[in-house]
Amino acid sequence: MVVDKFGGHGIDDRSDMSLKFINKSFVRRDGSNTVTGSIDMTGNTFNNVANPTSDQDVATKAYVDSNSVGPRKIFSGYVPPLLSGYGVPNIKTGFIVSASSTNGDRHIPSYAFNSYYVSGSGGEGEWAADNVWNDFWIQVECPDLVRVWKVALRGRDSNTDRIYNWRIEGSNDGVHYRTIFTPQNPTYLGNRVQHFPVETSNKFTYYRLYCLEAEPSYPGLSFMQLYIYSD
Repeated sequence: MVVDKFGGHGIDDRSDMSLKFINKSFVRRDGSNTVTGSIDMTGNTFNNVANPTSDQDVATKAYVDSNSVGPRKIFSGYVPPLLSGYGVPNIKTGFIVSASSTNGDRHIPSYAFNSYYVSGSGGEGEWAADNVWNDFWIQVECPDLVRVWKVALRGRDSNTDRIYNWRIEGSNDGVHYRTIFTPQNPTYLGNRVQHFPVETSNKFTYYRLYCLEAEPSYPGLSFMQLYIYSD
């Protein structure tokens, strides 16, 4: 039954066209008219609002809840450059890079995160293992728990001493690791940046490249980067 603003039946007697009076305006439930200007709800709420179909429509809670996109992929690299100049590791970022083997102090692990992709040694160089080509690793400890969706890797600029049998692992204590990505064997890490998608629902603090096999004698990386999800 339709009522007018005075509580009578004088506007329309069709029960399928329900009207409500708000601030001296009639609002039709079927949306066939509109209200402009400010509306003072005085503690009341709109109920039984239809789900939005146009860009300017109001979204209901049910619609928002059912269409929540969740965490988003961040397309910029998570790990900042870890050198503060002249080849000195930047320890103020909260990231700590380490490796199971290093070919001297001019091929330290931090150089894999310098973003330069330059061959050789020193502050614009590469990380290289020392005459080891089986079962060695490089890892980054992050300041927070993060979930990774992609890892970028680049081998040595010379396109020799390549790592070719490897996997990506995650850990929260630096002791117990879980494999989160294993490429087809062999997958050579040469002198171009390659991006590898990672499918995991877990967050970790440590991420490492574990190298099962590589070419002798000083395999390593000139670049490594993590790409994470937002919270």
